Amino acid sequence: MCKPLRQSLLFLLLLLPVPASAELPKGLRPVGEASLSFLWYDVYQARLFNLQGQYDGLKAPLVLQIIYRREISHQVLIEQTANQLKNKVPEAEMQLWLQELAALWPDIRTDDQLTFHMKNADSGDFYFNGQLLGNVEHPGFARAFINIWLADDGRYSRMAKQLRGEADS
Repeated sequence: MCKPLRQSLLFLLLLLPVPASAELPKGLRPVGEASLSFLWYDVYQARLFNLQGQYDGLKAPLVLQIIYRREISHQVLIEQTANQLKNKVPEAEMQLWLQELAALWPDIRTDDQLTFHMKNADSGDFYFNGQLLGNVEHPGFARAFINIWLADDGRYSRMAKQLRGEADS
């Protein structure tokens, strides 16, 4: 191969995107599982994982996996996330988070998985069908985001208990 062609190929290879490298923690164990349905259709199934297999508060690492049972646009995901975070975090802070999430999240098709790995109270990685989408890191972000599903004062407190592995009451 001639030198100019080899240099051109090398240059093109350098332009290819390099996959982001982040992995979910090894040894994760299931804590709980819950499903969200409205009337006669399923929206998603959620599973919570940690290293102990028992809920121990918002101690990282926590992994929330959501398997969608219907198509949902990324715009609807953002709107629903905003509804859940409203009145729980300052508006300016929430808008900053939503902008980052809007840049990360794709449209969802049936059986797609969106996974959140809470690395600490401020930081978390998002995965789509096992591929890293990116990281969001802001003070309190990861704690507030995962609390959408785990907090007792959330919209779906019964589902929160199931995800935490608690018996239905």
